[in-house]
Order: sequence, then C-alpha cells, then structure tokens
Amino acid sequence: MADALVAQKNADGQPWDRLVVRDGGGVLRVIAPQDHMASDSGAFSSYWDGYVGRVWDKYATTDLRVDLQGGRGVLTGRVSGGVLTFDDGSTFARPAGKDIFTCNDGPFANNPGDSDLKKGLLARIAAAFNRSTILSSADQPNGTPASGFYQDPTTDHWARIVHAHTPIGYAFPYDDVCPDGQPDVSGAASDGDPRHLTVTVG
Repeated sequence: MADALVAQKNADGQPWDRLVVRDGGGVLRVIAPQDHMASDSGAFSSYWDGYVGRVWDKYATTDLRVDLQGGRGVLTGRVSGGVLTFDDGSTFARPAGKDIFTCNDGPFANNPGDSDLKKGLLARIAAAFNRSTILSSADQPNGTPASGFYQDPTTDHWARIVHAHTPIGYAFPYDDVCPDGQPDVSGAASDGDPRHLTVTVG
C-alpha cells in the first residue's frame, strides 16, 4: 500500500505519499486522507475541484437519480443556482475536498435533524464521489458495478489502494453502499455474536 501511494503521488503530483507514516526507514502505517488533512488542512484542498465542477455542470442539465434502496424510492435532483436540489427538498451545496474525503463535513455533514431521506441521499452521493461514479452514471448507486469504481483519474485513490491490497478495510464512510443485487465490497468485517478477539502483531 505504501508503495502504491508513492506511485500515485508520482503519477498525479498529489500528496498521497504523505499518507505513509514512516519510522526511520520503515513503514509504520498508512493513514486515510482525512486523517492527514486534520494536521495539514491544505493537503488535497483543491484535489476534487475540477471533478466537482464537471459534476455540477452535468447535473445542471441532466437529472441525477438516487435510489434510496430498501423500497424507499428514487429521488431526482438537479443543480440550480449552484445547489443540488432533490424533489423532496433536500439540498447539497458544492462539496470541497475535505467534505468528500470525510463524508461528514460541509454539505455532507450528517446533522441529527436531517430527514431519513436526506441521510440516504448523503450516503449514496458521498460514496459516488469517492468512487468517481457520480459523473459516469446518472443512476446512483445502481448505475455502476464495482468494476467501474475508481476509474476516473480524480478518485479516492486511498480507497482504491486499500481495496486492491486487503480484503478487510472499510476505506471511507459509506463504503458499504452498493448497487442492488451486488456484493458488499467495502471490506467491512462483523460478527453478530463475537466470542473473542485475537490481535497478532508482527
């Protein structure tokens, strides 16, 4: 993972290599972009700007359809006046890099007073940004199979690299959003009746 993050930094010039925490010459761990941004707020600050601009341009003239899944229906949104507005009245301002990586800041802040519909929209839109599927498909989350995730040059390469190198690794909030009928590719691990936990180091 550390080598892949350094290679991505060399490919696009973004500070992916700074997600690698080293101890002397060795790799101690790798951290998520939002964790790095907590101490370096300027990192990735403009990373998503071009992609978000293309998304906002597309949905000014095209409907974005978000299936809330579980029988909750499909909501349709359009960008007007710089705001993505859905037919239930839920709105999302244009997100910045921190908003996308954290999935819980700016327009993606999960506010207790928000309706369940808006919370459902937030999860699916945030996942679509991190996976860079919101531009390639107007139907979320069902318009793109897992094989189509992370295909745009501007994507959450941290999440892409985590999933490429480990079967367990919930890479961003709402990573468990998946198209209907498709397996959960988030790498989340759970046990409804745990008996013990063994941690092996080294």
